[in-house]
Amino acid sequence: MATFRLEEVSVYHKDERFKTAVAALFEVSLVIKDGLLTVVKGPSGAGKTTLLKVIAGTLSVDEGKVFKDHLDITDLSTDKRGCAFVTQEHTLYPHLTVFDNIAFPLRQAAVPLEEIRVRVKEIAKSLGLSLVLSRKPRVLSKGQQQMVAIARAIIRRPDVMLLDEPFANVDLMRRIPLKEFLLSLQKTLGLTIVLVTHDEDDVINLGDVTITVENGAVIDIRERKIA
Repeated sequence: MATFRLEEVSVYHKDERFKTAVAALFEVSLVIKDGLLTVVKGPSGAGKTTLLKVIAGTLSVDEGKVFKDHLDITDLSTDKRGCAFVTQEHTLYPHLTVFDNIAFPLRQAAVPLEEIRVRVKEIAKSLGLSLVLSRKPRVLSKGQQQMVAIARAIIRRPDVMLLDEPFANVDLMRRIPLKEFLLSLQKTLGLTIVLVTHDEDDVINLGDVTITVENGAVIDIRERKIA
């Protein structure tokens, strides 16, 4: 696991035609603490998704630095950051079964076949996906597809898991056990999670740390007090 740190990070959306730039993030400094579940909240367009993309490395910064522990990763490629990124627009492989979608990162890492089988079946059982492992994504509900995407991200055992509104397309009956599973996983493995949400219940019940973003700036950071 790892601690991620942003120092004076700014990202601008540029319009070359009119020679203008609007700050998607402006001079953001914060620490994503190792082993905690950090909730990021704020209105639409505040910069929440941009923040996740900067940590993941899918979006370059215009100013400032990004660190993983003591390593400057500002210019490090996405695949070397140890991040798993799940968005609402999940990108499952349509030609692969649910089993093979979940197993994909393990096969890329040359994990032994028997270990792959065990780990996929284990996580599928935890997320209620055991009965659909042989199916293709197109026959699943949007909520099931999202859960497959989350399973594929979790199975990598990343240093940090970045979740952008991951429960938006998941029905209420599945949403509750999914949140419970994430909390259990975070506590058991010491997984670092950053969750973007509009749901105030997530802020109250899930977050060890809550970061509030408005107009591209971090306006508040609060850590839950543990009795």
